[in-house]
Amino acid sequence: RKYTLLKILSVGDVADIHLASSDSKDYILKISRIPGGETFLDNVVMKTLSLPAQILRAGTVDMPRFFLFTNPVRDQLTLMFQTKTGAKPGLSLLDGLMSYVGRTESYKYWISSGGKLSTLVEMDKPMYGKMLREIMAPPNHSHWKEIGELALTPFRVLQEIAQAGDAATRLGEFKQGLRNIGRTGEAQGRPFQSVVPTGDIFRPGAVRRGMERASPQQLAEIAVYSRGVTTDFGIKGGAHVAQAMRKLWAFSNANLQGLDRFIRVHKENPKKALLMGTTLITIPSLALHGYQMQDKDYREAYRRLPNWRKFMFWNIDPRFLGRKVDNPTEMRLVPVPIPFEWGLVYKA
Repeated sequence: RKYTLLKILSVGDVADIHLASSDSKDYILKISRIPGGETFLDNVVMKTLSLPAQILRAGTVDMPRFFLFTNPVRDQLTLMFQTKTGAKPGLSLLDGLMSYVGRTESYKYWISSGGKLSTLVEMDKPMYGKMLREIMAPPNHSHWKEIGELALTPFRVLQEIAQAGDAATRLGEFKQGLRNIGRTGEAQGRPFQSVVPTGDIFRPGAVRRGMERASPQQLAEIAVYSRGVTTDFGIKGGAHVAQAMRKLWAFSNANLQGLDRFIRVHKENPKKALLMGTTLITIPSLALHGYQMQDKDYREAYRRLPNWRKFMFWNIDPRFLGRKVDNPTEMRLVPVPIPFEWGLVYKA
């Protein structure tokens, strides 16, 4: 049975989703917030105290430098360590971005399987409604109306761009899982497939074959893989202490989930994790640092850096990249982000 979304009406804490089905019957799905449990502390005091954390999150996540460069680059390095389908860094970003912008069928499969619930941008009520409309839109649906609505809300434009940058890598992982299913019947890729050229991404019709052959369980499986390929921001603790921490401490949940994923990767395959961490972070870091520290101007510039820059970034001499530096004593090093937990363990 197929359903068509007619409209979504929201009054207070209750939302009515009106659906028309292929059997000529109309249905109304009611969604309401679970009542009770809220106190004056939750409604007033906590909202006031959480305002600084909300401003910090918005100012960080929606900064153009963050969602256009820092976060996508860090996600590509994290992908190499945490992919289960064998998605390729860089290629998966472009692959996922094309599906995200084009709202392709594989994109609809991804959000209907729950993959979009893990993204960095918080899913508020308008974004949930938008996601429902995307799932149930017909294949020839035009998105120009939504683009026009975004033009009238500048903050929502920044959210959408940040969402695209964060979702692209996850969507690339999901599509690679579909290719694996279409080729072998299994969602997981071969060992070290992410760093070995295979040409999967260039095979025409590979994603389509995967969508035709994938069972609901396999779709759910690769959706989970796409959520865990970087930090899964959709996992949140239900305890009151965890909820308070999320409101008062910016990125507290991201820190916990990133550490949890790092530990689970090492538990699942400790030899592979150790080998990749050493060969892809430790050895390149030592070689790059040893080469650049021979220059006294670089040593002085590196000494001035704060510790978080030394731990979380590769700091490249701009002259190494062909840039001209007029005053070497005031040289500013070029930061290249690396995954947080992997950098602390294998680089710092």
